[in-house]
Amino acid sequence: MKKYVYHRLPEKMDGDVVFPLNTMEKMFPDIFAKEVQKYHGREVLREREICTLGCLWNDVIHMTPVHPKEVRRHLRECGVRADFAGQFIKVDIDCLAQECLTLMAYEHFHFTFCDVNSVPWERICHIPMCTRAYYQECAQKDVRPILFHGVAHVLYKGCIDIHEHNIITV
Repeated sequence: MKKYVYHRLPEKMDGDVVFPLNTMEKMFPDIFAKEVQKYHGREVLREREICTLGCLWNDVIHMTPVHPKEVRRHLRECGVRADFAGQFIKVDIDCLAQECLTLMAYEHFHFTFCDVNSVPWERICHIPMCTRAYYQECAQKDVRPILFHGVAHVLYKGCIDIHEHNIITV
């Protein structure tokens, strides 16, 4: 079974390479200013250490093993009105340097980091029940959800050339 991860591309992608946020801050300050807004109210995350990779939260590219169409479907089923349209890069994790990958699982902001291959992929490539419950709560309160709250993340310490992978539109 192929293992794919997905990363949402910026609306105005500048160039052919996806960079971690800290790299983007130096190279593309305008794009960084827009992308960093997703951490409003959660700025402390930007300083969180990724112990398995020896770097900070914003030194890695955050990807999800959940197909974006599944995320969109769950958002709609739960009544969330947030726009989820966009382009995503679809990456076969076997094409990435394995020593630069780690899996991050979390629930209620308790983070666990481990080897990507240590957890059965079938367990992490779907929206968990806690995320559905969170989406429903956001819909009831009419607030925009953190789209990947409670969803496993695959973190990559490096850059990704988008021409080496498929781009999908959701």
